Amino acid sequence: MTAKDRAALERALTLVLRDSDRGRVEQVRDLLKDDWQSTARFCAYLLQKNQLGLRPWDRPPASESISVNGGSAASRLLAKMLAAGLSRYTVGDALQRIVDDIGDVKNHPAPAVQGD
Repeated sequence: MTAKDRAALERALTLVLRDSDRGRVEQVRDLLKDDWQSTARFCAYLLQKNQLGLRPWDRPPASESISVNGGSAASRLLAKMLAAGLSRYTVGDALQRIVDDIGDVKNHPAPAVQGD
């Protein structure tokens, strides 16, 4: 793990632990008993989904890999983040600057589910 990733993960974890949602804070504290890194990644994932206003089926850049074919909106955002020297786990103002530059970061709508 790079120092940049570790710093971004520490920030994400700290932000979630300071959240007013006591249930979420308790959940994260319980998760921390098992694995710091996975828990911090979970926090980055949550914060990015919230910050970007993603739908349940959209993936944030923290959970993406870069696609050589352009890929998903999250993959394109991740490529821009990394090119700007950010961590894939970045949240807050630095992430918002990248989003403002590229515009829409949401994937296409999920396919409709057919009824019974």
